[in-house]
Amino acid sequence: MKLASLIIIFFLLNNITLYDISLEDDAFHSELPFHIETWYFEAIFESNESIVFMITFMGDKGAGIFMTGIHFYKNGKIVYEKRKIHNSFFVSDKTPYIVADGKEIIYGFLREGKICYKVSFSTDSFSFSLFYENTTKGWKTWNNEWLAIPNMNVKGNFKFKNEEKNVEGKGYHDHNIFFPSNPFTRRGYIDGKIMMNDISIVWAKLMKNFFLHEIFLTFRDIFKPLFIFFLGWE
Repeated sequence: MKLASLIIIFFLLNNITLYDISLEDDAFHSELPFHIETWYFEAIFESNESIVFMITFMGDKGAGIFMTGIHFYKNGKIVYEKRKIHNSFFVSDKTPYIVADGKEIIYGFLREGKICYKVSFSTDSFSFSLFYENTTKGWKTWNNEWLAIPNMNVKGNFKFKNEEKNVEGKGYHDHNIFFPSNPFTRRGYIDGKIMMNDISIVWAKLMKNFFLHEIFLTFRDIFKPLFIFFLGWE
């Protein structure tokens, strides 16, 4: 009986629970000790082109290593990518606001209650300026280590090899927190998503350790609460 009770408690403590997010949740977590934070933005355009832009910070209290990475895809194949470490940067711990080399690259704000972002960046060969607007409420895990806004409208423009194009499509954003101990205590995760107008579906397999894998699916409609379908353990 005691063993059964312990097993039930173990699974309840490890069960997935997701919560609605606020704009402030997407800011830098300066209160944490040494850690890694990533801000990931994806834009999938109607022209069968897509952009992935990610910011990675490693350190604490705003001091550390700051890196950007940009990837441009056309017809499902990568045609350009670049990563850069920046010596000059600022990450706000109040709102999602990030500056690199004196230029604003992420500005998050509320418009009519919706979380929006202005995301822009440029290299010698590629530049973009995009506006993201949330269409469904985002969610976060109980420990704030994974935040996702899985369905956004995105529009703007990009320039590649002297060709400039105006674009529209769908966007995705997430924000993750990792600690130096993670490689020793967790194995990682696999996830996927579907974006359809005002509906988003996200599924994930969280490999919490070598023995415990948690599988779940979320369904979010802008007009309805977040539904979480726990699909089981492996």
